[in-house]
This record gives sequence, structure tokens and C-alpha cells, in this order.
Amino acid sequence: MSASLAAGVVWSCARPGGCQIGSRVVTVTTETPGPSHIYYDEPSGFKTSCWDGPTGSFSSGNTYGLKLGHWMLRLDIIEDPIETTRRRLSKTVPNLIAVLDSDTRLERMVAAEELGKLGASAISALPVLIGRMDKNDYSTVDAVSKIAGAAGASALPALMNGLKSSSAFVRERLAELLPTLGEAFRPSVPGLRQCLNDDAPSVRIHVALALWRFTGDTNEPVPVLAALLSERDPQIAAGAAAALGEMGLQAQAAVPALTTALRSNDWVIRATAARALGLIGPAAASAAPELVARLGQLQRSEHGQYLELPWIIDALGQLGSKASAAVPRLALLARGENPQVAASSLKALGEMGPDAVPALLEILQMNSSPARRSYAANALGRIGPAALSAAPRLREWLGADVHSGMRASAALALWKMGDRDDAIIQTLMDCLSDEAGGLRAVRALAEIGPPAKVAIPALETARSDRTTSVRQEINSALARIKAPTAEGNAR
Repeated sequence: MSASLAAGVVWSCARPGGCQIGSRVVTVTTETPGPSHIYYDEPSGFKTSCWDGPTGSFSSGNTYGLKLGHWMLRLDIIEDPIETTRRRLSKTVPNLIAVLDSDTRLERMVAAEELGKLGASAISALPVLIGRMDKNDYSTVDAVSKIAGAAGASALPALMNGLKSSSAFVRERLAELLPTLGEAFRPSVPGLRQCLNDDAPSVRIHVALALWRFTGDTNEPVPVLAALLSERDPQIAAGAAAALGEMGLQAQAAVPALTTALRSNDWVIRATAARALGLIGPAAASAAPELVARLGQLQRSEHGQYLELPWIIDALGQLGSKASAAVPRLALLARGENPQVAASSLKALGEMGPDAVPALLEILQMNSSPARRSYAANALGRIGPAALSAAPRLREWLGADVHSGMRASAALALWKMGDRDDAIIQTLMDCLSDEAGGLRAVRALAEIGPPAKVAIPALETARSDRTTSVRQEINSALARIKAPTAEGNAR
């Protein structure tokens, strides 16, 4: 190879994206690696291997480096079948449509991706793409979404025809896709209604959700989803429960069916039913006894953990005082070994009103964990004036030699209870300089709002000594404190 030819090859490979040599992409770059660079500690000459995708099926290759002082010449030789295929294919719509029939999966995938990039100009490819939708390759689904989104209402006939496909997977994906495409696709509602009786339960779930997303009406979708909760297939029953949870309060007519689902033998169904009841909120109060019963009847999963427990605890917290019968059991969990379960239980107790105060006060006094005592103080603060009996104990923390996070939590809890004086703001100002409780103090002052104006100089001083993320929190707190309102934000 002549020197001029070699120079030409190197120059070509040094351009952005490198150059194609056979099935390989070759790039030449120069770098000045700093201490955080992946190759900073490599010797003066090195070779490393790389790959992407399962066993390198997407790309694989080698990186060669030559380091001279702080300067490095890098050569990457990558076997990239996807990029090779992309460069080789003609980018016209007819040619790309023809490639969708290829025996090579990689070619079909790349053709679908390229059609998606063409947007509305590839609308003629929609029927073929819809017919090629495959659960093992979502490139066609993505392409249909991009083309239909760009084409608007003119894509509707192809999508509605796709709802008649013999493939349940195709019908599911199109029902899922339609409401994401915007108002131009609202005329699909009558056609979707006809699919509420689809033979495939999974399709009925997506159709019910699509109708709700388009219309906001649950009169037709909720009964369909509630009926699916009794399906023997756990994926179907859990999917229906998840869909009802997404509808929130609008799905309250399904509360009896969701309550029954809590007795399922499958933990996934129980967990998603509990989550849905929590998202429905206090309107699901009739489910409280069953949720409380579940706390004492949990079955270990194959992994040996109560995987549904977090959703049950969260649901009980969402029901608030209507689930106060759960207080003893939640208090027991709050004192247990699992810190995540304890934190969730304490948060739920904070939503249950005066009935939870004695249990929270006991944890406040007896537990040795600063984190749990802080969570208990936070819970008492959420209960508000009804927890005022805990104020004397919380007051002891303000000037005590205890964890600054506990002091900040106690100060904010007292403020929310209505037991307010200058000592509370002063305590929070004192905590600002402590690494452990400083952030908690910043957030507490933000909640208090304008009544904490005396803390502005201390916050501005703390801002100069903190990391970027904490400075952002301090700026947010200062904005709330300086807001022109008559009262603070914390109640």
C-alpha cells in the first residue's frame, strides 16, 4: 500500500463515524485521557475487547491504544452487523418494504427501523409492518408508532384494519398504541368498543385502557376489567388489576372484585390488587378488613420474601384512618428487622390519624435506630395537632445531643402539630451545618415557608458549602421562604 493510499485510509477512518471496511467499522481517534478515563491506567500499548448485545450479537471488536505521555492514539475495529446492514440497504420505501420479507432477522429489523425514520412518507408501509408485528422483535411496533404519529389521521384506516388481525399480539399492541397518538385518533373509539368482547383476555385489557384514555369514561372498561380479575392466568388477572389501579378513584366500582382478588393463591395477583386498592384510595375503605387480614396471612414467595407486603402496607396507608385496625400489626412491622418494611409501615401509620399516636410515641421512645425515630417523628407530624400529646417528647430532642436528622424531624413535626416557637427555627438553622441532618433541615425550612425568613442568611451561607444537588434544594427552599404569602406551607 502506498503512503498516500495509507494516509487516505487513516484520514477516512478519522472522520466521525469512521469508515466501512468489509463488515467492520474502523475509527481512528486521538485523546488526552484524564484520571477518570477508562484507559487512564493502561500501559503505553494495549489491546482490549468489547461487545454489545447477547454474546456480542449486535457488535464486537477490539480497541488498540498507543499512549505517549498524556496523549493517546486509539484504533477501534468493530464487527458491527447492524451498521453494516444499515449502510448496505437502499433507503427507498419500496425497497425497505421488500426487505421486510427477508429470511435474515437483522435485515428485517433494520428495514423496519429505517421505515420508522421516514415518518409519514412511509405510510404505505403500515399494512405490511402491522402484518409483520412480532413479540420477539419490537422494531416493527416502533416503526408503526413513528409512522402513524407523523402521518396523523391518514394512518387511522391501516390501524383500524389491524385491529381485525388474527394475531392477538397485533391487536394488543394497536389498542395500546392508539391513545398515545393523540386526538387525531379519537375516531377509533367506536371500533375499540367493538373489541371489548375480543376472544383474547389480554386484548380486552388493552382495549379497556385505550377507551378510558381516550374518553375518561369508565362505565364500559371497569366491568370488563373487574371480570378479568377472576381469570386463572395470573398475568391476565394481575394485568386487569394494574389497569384498574391506573384508573384510580374512577375504578371504585371494582373494589369488591379487587377485594376478592386479595384472596388469590398467586402473590402477583394479590400484590397488584392491593396496589390498585391503594390507588383508588379512601373510596376503597370496604377492603380494609381484608388488607389487614392479609398482613397476618402472608405466604412466602419462592424467593423467601413477602413480595406483596410493600403494596399492602402502601394500600393501608392510602386508606388512612379507615384502616386504623391495622395499627397494631403495622407497629409490629415498624419494629421489625427489615428497615424498608419498617419505613413503609411508619409512613402508613402517619396516615391513620390519632389511633396511631400511642404506637408512634412508643417507637419514638423505645427504638434505638435514629432513622426509625426520625420516621416516627415524621409520621406524628403528618397526623398534625391530633398528635400533640407527643410534643413533650419531641421537644426534648431540640436541644439534645442526638442525631441532627432526628432533631430536624422533631422540629418540623412540632411545627405541623401547631406547637410553634423560635426554638424550632433555631434548631433547624443549627442542623444546617451538619452533614447528617443538613438536607433534612433544608427541606423542613422549605415546608415551613415564609415564617422561616429568619433562616435566610443561614441558608445562603450553607449554599456556598454544599454540593450542586444540595444547593438546588437550598435554592428551592429560599424561593418558598421568600414567597409573598401570609402563612407557611407546613400545616
